[in-house]
Amino acid sequence: MPVGLGEMRTCSNDLLRGWRTAWLWLVAFGTVAAGWLVLPPRAGALVAAGGFTVAGALCFANALHCHRTHCLITGPLYCLAALLFVARAVGAAVPGGMIIVASIVGTILAFVPEWFGMRYIATGDGERPGCR
Repeated sequence: MPVGLGEMRTCSNDLLRGWRTAWLWLVAFGTVAAGWLVLPPRAGALVAAGGFTVAGALCFANALHCHRTHCLITGPLYCLAALLFVARAVGAAVPGGMIIVASIVGTILAFVPEWFGMRYIATGDGERPGCR
């Protein structure tokens, strides 16, 4: 059944539904911020890469569990950000601020389809197990 504008389906296995797992994203992004803003450049870039790697892995896991729309976009986005921070750590001239801004803009854009009722991407029959 199609979901109309303003109606949002939920998925029982969505990792973002409750604080039991959602807090992990806060820790990952806190790690990114600490690495980028507080630590010395090389060490900070590696710490930020670790934070983005965790955030990307969480998004990939959520995308596999329930096909959350933004997670299908942010998983690869955060893994790319992690790789760019690793490149920065080994001496590439990649501005950390540009990586952060691109990640923020990409994250906001990833949520746009959800604002219009496409919270989950359906497969095959159009429904996701555990979703209503």
